[in-house]
Amino acid sequence: MPIALMLLVGLSFSVSAVLTKQDFQQITLNDNFGSVNGDDVTLNLKQGWNLLPLKFIAEAGGRYWDNYESGSTTCEQDIFQNVWYYSPEFGDYYHVPVDKGEQLANIDDWRYPKTRGNDFLLGEFQNKFYHIYAGSAWIYSEKSCSLSADSGVGLLSKEQISEEQGKSYKFDELTLRSGWNFIPVNMLMSATEKPFGEIFAGCNILKYNVWDNQNQDWIIAKENMQDLEQFNEEVPNKENIFDTMVVKVGSDCKLGENIYNLLGQN
Repeated sequence: MPIALMLLVGLSFSVSAVLTKQDFQQITLNDNFGSVNGDDVTLNLKQGWNLLPLKFIAEAGGRYWDNYESGSTTCEQDIFQNVWYYSPEFGDYYHVPVDKGEQLANIDDWRYPKTRGNDFLLGEFQNKFYHIYAGSAWIYSEKSCSLSADSGVGLLSKEQISEEQGKSYKFDELTLRSGWNFIPVNMLMSATEKPFGEIFAGCNILKYNVWDNQNQDWIIAKENMQDLEQFNEEVPNKENIFDTMVVKVGSDCKLGENIYNLLGQN
């Protein structure tokens, strides 16, 4: 099996004549990473650092107590205190704050940046950066456990407007900033049935890597990260849904626009 480069962030609109949203309703993820059962998604975390989509983390926090009581979530609530994402705009990691006390399970600053008075996150959203709407983040767990959310593969929309929070986007206008980006593969990437070399065309990918949650190590040796042959030929598939690619981008680009072009939706 090719190295695990792929992930899936589902979008709430049609994908292609070959693949439809129905194809992403019942999935057993590779390497015991978890499963998708309709709208119910469960991901298995390992002890140590794990890479998960920011949107999934936020939704798992929002549904934490219901899912914990049902047994679909087994991680302790303090796991949400250790969420960090990388901003290529600022060239550094940012720790996503959580409420203290009863709201320990919610990264509300990411969900409601304007209400929470978080100017840093609000600026990231208002600049329409791909990594803040559609990227992944590190989350640390003291033990192996599971997190669940109930939005299926629908972690992105074609368009979203939140006047109350001062943020909005259209998928094809999000900018992938030059620098390191932590990118989960979305449903439209998989629907193109094209390799990453075409999906990221114009983004000038310089390096890439993949974090192995199971073994807590990078899959690709540092000296080989510039060998892009396998990356350029790799085609996303649905069994790798929610995996995260770490790519160094040499030029700003509109990744969503590239995907739309491949799907003939522009």
